[in-house]
Amino acid sequence: MDDAGRSVVRNIEEGYKRSNTSAYIEFISFSQGSLEEVKGDIRELTEDGFLPSKPGLSLQGIGINLKDLNTALKPKGQLKDTKGDIKEKVMPGKKAPPDSDSLFLYRPLTLLYSPLSKIKARDLTYEIFIELINKTDYLLRVLVQSLEKKLQEDKKAYLLDQERIKEKFRRK
Repeated sequence: MDDAGRSVVRNIEEGYKRSNTSAYIEFISFSQGSLEEVKGDIRELTEDGFLPSKPGLSLQGIGINLKDLNTALKPKGQLKDTKGDIKEKVMPGKKAPPDSDSLFLYRPLTLLYSPLSKIKARDLTYEIFIELINKTDYLLRVLVQSLEKKLQEDKKAYLLDQERIKEKFRRK
């Protein structure tokens, strides 16, 4: 389950760095497959009695607002869009390893969004996990739709450019 969950994130990251939009879409589909695997694991954990089910329970019900969490996770000017090496700040009081130029600025989620620190293992239920999985799946589907739209627009622009070039040579 841990591997499948990590695979969701890692495929998004890897796909983002691919050289074209089609490859990115393919990696998003790998993420969606891994997410479905996690969903199956959650279902089996519940069926086997390792994860409780409490119908009606939601993230809001345990004090988690995903909009607020998303706002808290957005970078606040620490990373710049650069090409090549990214030099990041070292956390205050920490020393960078001697063999590195920088250290990733890590802040625990519980510091960025304090309601997470109040969650206990007993709060986590089948319904909570399924809500998170369904919301993640929705966001991945929206991303794929926007990337497919971008592909279509790029294709139209390419075809128009080709026609302009052909027309230019016909006039000569």
